[in-house]
Amino acid sequence: MFSWLRRRDEQIYPKDEMGEALYRFCSNPGKLPAEVAVWYDVYFDAEADADAVAKVLEQRRIDVMRDHDEEPNEGYGPWNIDFELPVRARHIDLKMSHDQIGRLVADYRGKIATCDISKWDGDEDE
Repeated sequence: MFSWLRRRDEQIYPKDEMGEALYRFCSNPGKLPAEVAVWYDVYFDAEADADAVAKVLEQRRIDVMRDHDEEPNEGYGPWNIDFELPVRARHIDLKMSHDQIGRLVADYRGKIATCDISKWDGDEDE
């Protein structure tokens, strides 16, 4: 029917950061996949802080890409790590995962520049 007639289910898509992100990713609750990929782009002022967070993530078997930006980047530090997590496509799981990553990054004086939800392709090794 008409998509503008469909009401947003606030139990599935609460009006907060993760609810909005999940709704943007898939507005039809019947088509939500079991898992999604949550990609983070995180910056640090100190190399040691970026290394420490990368080490914690790698201990959890999360692949981390590390980079150093030579150019200033809008209030973010020059040390960057990118990583992707598989998370169940439910608001509560996304929120808990995001809060956990947010605390980890804050403990090492980092800033999350980007957090994006996309389709999870699973492990390529399988």
